[in-house]
Amino acid sequence: MPTFAYCGTEGNAVVALEMSSEGTFDQKQRFELPSAHAGTTASFVVRHPAGRHLYALAAHWDKAPGEIMVLDIGPDGLLSLAEEQSSIPSGGHQPSHAVLSGADFMLVSHLLSGSIGIFNIQASKGFAGRPQLMTQVALPDRRPPVESLLPPPPAWLLATPLRLLVRDASKFVAPADGELAPMAHGLALAPDGDFLVACDIGQGVLVSYPFEQ
Repeated sequence: MPTFAYCGTEGNAVVALEMSSEGTFDQKQRFELPSAHAGTTASFVVRHPAGRHLYALAAHWDKAPGEIMVLDIGPDGLLSLAEEQSSIPSGGHQPSHAVLSGADFMLVSHLLSGSIGIFNIQASKGFAGRPQLMTQVALPDRRPPVESLLPPPPAWLLATPLRLLVRDASKFVAPADGELAPMAHGLALAPDGDFLVACDIGQGVLVSYPFEQ
């Protein structure tokens, strides 16, 4: 199988590029994400470790909650929409970044809603690589909360109790320009995997959470 790289765009497409032995890239495909919302962007992509699926974060800004689009990767490296459960709600507004914890979990940051979604991607659990939202973690928020509480996550997932929320989409109000508000962007796992670090660009801080698989 040829070596491919996949990139999100400022538009609603994911591009597939083949890498040559000299290290140059040749675009082989521009795959447009299906969307009912104008202005949708493919903000980030991440490949499942098994290599058969690509997860594309579809962001609709404040118009609608985001989605995770599941794309199949063919033997030729080209993309197609998964036949079953190709669109999964990301759980927040404006998904912006994702990291994988091995082949077990995917963590997705949401810029406008200031939250992190934790998804199970274990094929051995019967999900066949389709992400299943387990819980969400809210960044510290100085704004009045508009939230509904979820049950605490399993003890094996997060080492310490955290404030959990899913914002009601019908009541969602995006942060105003210049407002001091949580805006989750880049995510990184510590080398030993024991901590998750989130970059909050709305309040200018790094937030770390104990993380246990």
